[in-house]
Amino acid sequence: MGMQATVQRKISQFVRPLLFDDPTDDANERGNHLSRRDMLFGKGLGSALLGGAMSIPAFAEKTVEDEIAEQGKDAKGYDPLLRRLVDRCCYGASKQDLDLAAEMGYDDYLDYQLDHTNIDDSDLQDRLSDFVSLNWSAKQLADAANEGNYEVFYEIINSTIMRSAYSKRQLYERMCEFWRDHFNIFIEKDYMYYMLPTDTRDVVRKHALGSFPDMASASMHSPAMLIYLDNDPSSKEAPNQNYARELMELHTLGVGNYTQKDVEEVARCLTGYSFVWEYDHPNWGKFKFYNWAHDKKKKKVLGYEIPKKGGVKDAEIVLDILTNSPEYAPITGRFIGRKMANWLWGYNPPEALVNSIADTYVSSGGNIKKMIKVALSPEWLVQSLPKMKRPYHLVMSTLRMLPSEIIDFWSIRYTLSLMGHEPYQWSPPNGYSDQLEYWAGGLLPRWRYGSYIYSQNYNPLFDISAFEGEMDTDTFIKRVDNTFFGGKMSQADRTILWNYADESIASVWRRREVLGLAVSSSNFQWY
Repeated sequence: MGMQATVQRKISQFVRPLLFDDPTDDANERGNHLSRRDMLFGKGLGSALLGGAMSIPAFAEKTVEDEIAEQGKDAKGYDPLLRRLVDRCCYGASKQDLDLAAEMGYDDYLDYQLDHTNIDDSDLQDRLSDFVSLNWSAKQLADAANEGNYEVFYEIINSTIMRSAYSKRQLYERMCEFWRDHFNIFIEKDYMYYMLPTDTRDVVRKHALGSFPDMASASMHSPAMLIYLDNDPSSKEAPNQNYARELMELHTLGVGNYTQKDVEEVARCLTGYSFVWEYDHPNWGKFKFYNWAHDKKKKKVLGYEIPKKGGVKDAEIVLDILTNSPEYAPITGRFIGRKMANWLWGYNPPEALVNSIADTYVSSGGNIKKMIKVALSPEWLVQSLPKMKRPYHLVMSTLRMLPSEIIDFWSIRYTLSLMGHEPYQWSPPNGYSDQLEYWAGGLLPRWRYGSYIYSQNYNPLFDISAFEGEMDTDTFIKRVDNTFFGGKMSQADRTILWNYADESIASVWRRREVLGLAVSSSNFQWY
């Protein structure tokens, strides 16, 4: 039996029982009994992984200090709360990440990750040196296409993968992913292979840890966003409402906080927002406001009067209302705060946490770093439960656990495509889901990924020398635990892996299969 078939068979024995209720369970007792499906998909899992009895209501009677003291250190000497912080900041908490956090302490480590520009990322820059187009304009990318150079189109996706996997600025990269979903743009739409790289650079990456109003303004002036949401041809004769609606529904206020009349008025304010159309012009693809296409009459948006003949400032006034006004900044703050809490804290965040992030948004003028500090503060994070890794997160975390070298991005992108999570490939404007229910049904591709990732024919190439050479089963499994789980592998998983490895511990292929089983385990699928 080949390696992939062997490991897939073991995976089904290893993980599948967690997916289904035991048929012998007494239905009348299930109210007080965690089914195996419950264990995989959230109920009770936080207790096992964070190290204590974790029901949120119980924390109302305890201080943060009490709860941390009760949890104590784990077997590797790591504070479970600090481990959870590293999990939230990184695409996979490697031993190096955990050791750094343990050395720095909770607050200093969080500040270190937030102060991303002062983190030495020279190794990543060396890896990115082969990507020639990251600072190109849309015109340069289009010219390259006219000359038959289509490879540069994929550099935006490939560099995104490279950054997520190898950057030391892990929290920054995770927030770049968050904002890519928030201001989602589908790369397959017209001109996007030319326009999207500049949007990623000048909107998302520039402002990911900056000011939300500044980011929203940069997005409003981004040709990629204007084209994606059909605002580029919008004129006073035929105003297009797509971007106007998504600006309020997906980018700022959320559903139910505006009317259809508001959409119509905002669309009028946005008329003339487009890009330089003339291809022979050196600024082709850059933002341009066409005054002749703009509706110069006065408008009324969300109760605010927009004076006539405001020109390009009409839409900027609208954005200021949405992000800074006393009436609507708190609404935008709550909408952003809930998404951010779900991203960093976990599923179904407490209303009090959402409100606290929203209050910080208002008081700080939309300072993203300050909002993150609230979401990741110890008094809140100690109450959190684990999240299931989205496919992109899962693949990036495997790249970070062992020394690896990406030889061929196509294999990674193909894997992500099979899992439904390749960057920039989500067509609707709402971005990839961050809800457990959406991803929980797609487990088979994740297990298949584990079954072949460490085969010798798979790219990227992994250095598994630490698992080679003479060693007994105990030593081998201990290295698996330390490498992939930071020493926190569950006893049940340890027993399964130990038994499978011990059948043929001298075999290199058996050891590779065990590594595949490790990343397919329930422990590794959650963070």
